[in-house]
Amino acid sequence: MAELQYLVFRIAMNKIAINLEHVLEVIRMPNWTPYPNSSDFLKGIFNLRNNIIPLIDFRKLLSFPTFDDEINDLIEMLKMREHDHINWLNELELCVTEKREFRLNTDPHKCKFGEWYYTYKTENVVLQNLLEQFERPHNQIHSRGIEVNNLLLHKKYDDAERVVLDARNLEFARMVNLFNELYNILKTTMREFVVIINTDAGMKSFTVDKIDKIMKITENDIYKLDNSELQGTVNEVIRI
Repeated sequence: MAELQYLVFRIAMNKIAINLEHVLEVIRMPNWTPYPNSSDFLKGIFNLRNNIIPLIDFRKLLSFPTFDDEINDLIEMLKMREHDHINWLNELELCVTEKREFRLNTDPHKCKFGEWYYTYKTENVVLQNLLEQFERPHNQIHSRGIEVNNLLLHKKYDDAERVVLDARNLEFARMVNLFNELYNILKTTMREFVVIINTDAGMKSFTVDKIDKIMKITENDIYKLDNSELQGTVNEVIRI
């Protein structure tokens, strides 16, 4: 049974592949220019070595949220989690002022940021290294809630005030800096790849989230994508 070599890449949570013989080059997202009055999935065009190449947004072609939309949604979610900790600290301070027990979450694994943080996976080394720096200040800031409750229980109100002040000036200040770095990294390093292909209509390209591998696939395992644009330009794009 014949085996063909395919380039496997990722689109959202899906693995898609194209017959390797069509692939000319894989590059990082280039500077591109929007193409007026074009199809929704045609992101634009770019110039590569004096070749003007159409750029197809593969996510839009498959009716998925765009890569940029996904990154922007992630940033907005993280900004809400940052604001959660502002509210958390405000409540901690209010509890000291009113000399009452602090009842918000003191387990760093169970706040909304912690639930995301301990389940989020990335293969981006720069992003992963930055995320690892969150653990210590995030754990410490939640431990301040336990410390404050112990001090309030023993009526050590001045000490409790100092703990809240330290939480703001030390742990939370560190977290704010990390959040700002995180937003910048998400905007600058989380970039799509572009696969440049040769078709009967000339060179085209499409965006992919990540290049996975090259593999051999038997003809019986090939299931072509039912998409008129792909069928009309690259008749050997498949879903794995």
